[in-house]
Amino acid sequence: MALVYFDSSALVKLVVDEVGSDLVTVLWNSCDVALSSRLAYPEVCAALAAAGRNHDLTASEVARAVADWDRFWSSIRPVELSAAVEQAAGSLAAKHQLRGADAVHLASVSALGSVDVAVAVWDKRLHAAALAMGFGVAPAELN
Repeated sequence: MALVYFDSSALVKLVVDEVGSDLVTVLWNSCDVALSSRLAYPEVCAALAAAGRNHDLTASEVARAVADWDRFWSSIRPVELSAAVEQAAGSLAAKHQLRGADAVHLASVSALGSVDVAVAVWDKRLHAAALAMGFGVAPAELN
């Protein structure tokens, strides 16, 4: 069974056409189970709202992306932000020099208890940390 954990940066690429969108679409379409932290829902919503405020997307593009996002989210198996994930995120943030949200994503994928999970991630530090913890990552390299 192909498990793919999508961080928020990867999930945005599902609903906004940008560099990496093609790879994320392939990962989404080929996985048996799509996973992400509950934190991803508000993070993606915030990113889409910011894209509208910054005029990177028109109002109609934002509306379409939000509708698409809600459909994608309904297919994701969320990893709950439990006390164990919270505590692990605190430790991982310090160990890997991660921002809080990225530490939550790494702790969430770690909580799954399997290194047979591919992690779709476009943040350089989170990418490096996932590799260091033995997870497969996509893309294989970040420039």
